Amino acid sequence: SSLALAHYAKAKAIFLKADGLRSMGMVYNNEGIEYSTQQRWSEAQSAFQNAIAKWQLLNDKREWANSLDGLGLAYANAEQPAMALQAFNEALILLDTTTEQTRNTALYETIVAHRQETQEAQTTLSDVMSC
Repeated sequence: SSLALAHYAKAKAIFLKADGLRSMGMVYNNEGIEYSTQQRWSEAQSAFQNAIAKWQLLNDKREWANSLDGLGLAYANAEQPAMALQAFNEALILLDTTTEQTRNTALYETIVAHRQETQEAQTTLSDVMSC
C-alpha cells in the first residue's frame, strides 16, 4: 500500500544516516515485495537490485539469493522470462556455494520451483507463438 511505501521511504532515510548495510538490504527487499504485491514490476526490480547491491557488499549469500528470487519473480511477472531465469540461476549458484546447505534447503527448493514455472511458461509461450 501507499502507507507501507511511505514507511519504507522513512526507514531508508534513517538507515542511510546510520549506514546500516544489512538494514538497508532488508528495507529494499521489503520494498521490492511491496511493489510486487502492487504489480509494479519495474519498481520492484529496482528495489530488489538495490537490495542485492547491499547483500553483495556484505557477502551475505543467503539474503542475496533471496533478493535474486524476488527479482526473478518480478521479471517473470513482467514477461521477461530470460531475465527471470538468469536471476533464478544466479541465486541457485550462490546457494550451492554456501557452507550452510541445510539452512538454505527451503529457499533453494523455492527458487528451483520458480525457475521451473518460468521455464514452463516460456516453453508454452514459444509453442503458442510457433502456431
